[in-house]
Amino acid sequence: MRIPVSGCDTLIWPFNKNGILIVKYVYKLLANELPHNSTPNPYLELHKALWKTPLLPKTQLFLWKCVENILPTGSKLSSYNSNHENRCKSCNSGAIETPEHMILHCNFAKNVWSNLPAVSHVIAQDLNSDISIKDWISKWLFAKNLLDKSHIVFTTAWCIWKDMCSKVFDNKILNPRLTANTAHSLADETDSSLVTAVISNPKTVAVNEDNFLNNTPQNSLLVFCDASFDKDTNNSGVAIVAMNHAGSFKGCKLVSGAAASPEGSESLAILEAAKWILSKNHQNIFLISDVKNVMAYMNNIKGQTSWSSCSVLDDCLFKRYSLH
Repeated sequence: MRIPVSGCDTLIWPFNKNGILIVKYVYKLLANELPHNSTPNPYLELHKALWKTPLLPKTQLFLWKCVENILPTGSKLSSYNSNHENRCKSCNSGAIETPEHMILHCNFAKNVWSNLPAVSHVIAQDLNSDISIKDWISKWLFAKNLLDKSHIVFTTAWCIWKDMCSKVFDNKILNPRLTANTAHSLADETDSSLVTAVISNPKTVAVNEDNFLNNTPQNSLLVFCDASFDKDTNNSGVAIVAMNHAGSFKGCKLVSGAAASPEGSESLAILEAAKWILSKNHQNIFLISDVKNVMAYMNNIKGQTSWSSCSVLDDCLFKRYSLH
């Protein structure tokens, strides 16, 4: 390392060429996407799978806290304050209040699971095991035979936690059947808003086919969106053009702004198109873009889109779900 002989000491971020700390590079460092000398994160794939699972953000955050062992249970809080009660307040069995006990072993939790016929027979083996909460979450994220039920299981786990907290802080009377029904309804709503809507409307189509217009249904609206990006200034521009199935012009919109990357700019174009469609109350929409990763994400094929673009596209999905 060379030590300058003049000037003042300066803090340098060694993982960026210009030495300036940027949040994006901190994320990449923590996600093990930058070359460095720290120990690789053994739970990287678990974290990636967790945040890509189609769940409400509050449920994902709850699961992440379980994985990181920072959920504020009685056992965790008593480790910082010896006067804090570490016993479960929901079943009064004298058991230590750990994440495993609250979600799997508490009598209240077991009664909730028993009121969910869709998963009760599958999860029964977990209720009497000594599996850790991290391994339990990993099991439901990666076991192929469990993936179709994982959104119900994880949403129920969050509802169990929420109602247990309500008992402690609001003196709420626990009702396992009500908790199960709430979890089932919330899981269905989440599933329909984050998954079903992606498939139904609009559709991804190939715009370079000669017979493209001839293959689109009548009374449909084709919305083409594209974006430009200046890497030196991060300025971006969005263009939206709409035409009917016959190729007649129906409207356009131009928007200027800023983005972090070309993909981010294209994602903003999709978002602006979704806003425009909602404002015009259009129906039977074909949303068309030339960015494969972005449109794949819109059709529930996730994995290649950058994290910074996903938040924008998630907004698009919720806006698009409002189209009827």
